[in-house]
Amino acid sequence: MREARIVLPYDTMNAFLNNANAWLEEQLIDAFGGFTCTHGYGAWRDDGGTVSSEHINIYDVAVPSGQRSLSTLARLAWTVCNIARQDCVYLRYPDGEVTLIKPDLANEPREERNTGTTLDEPVILYQEAQLSPDH
Repeated sequence: MREARIVLPYDTMNAFLNNANAWLEEQLIDAFGGFTCTHGYGAWRDDGGTVSSEHINIYDVAVPSGQRSLSTLARLAWTVCNIARQDCVYLRYPDGEVTLIKPDLANEPREERNTGTTLDEPVILYQEAQLSPDH
């Protein structure tokens, strides 16, 4: 088993984020048997130079080796990105590779993206050929 990470913002006054965090916690328990959540703070500079910051929940989870676990992680990150109405969600795969999972329809209004009913499934970034025996 290896450790993976999903980072999601939290704000006790934001119903979308509260629901998204609760949903992700249930899904991580169902898919992997549990998780550890720590709280943090993150900041980034966007393409326009604006610095943004937010409080975050950092979900660490032990995942078994294999393509199915990687696909499950990507699907959970993509779905929670839409539930939380985020532009992206940070996902660290068990091999240490990091990606920002984004909703597929970039021009679709945020309120439309949150429905989860008309969206294509995420592009899975890993192919079986890329997996080594120790991942």
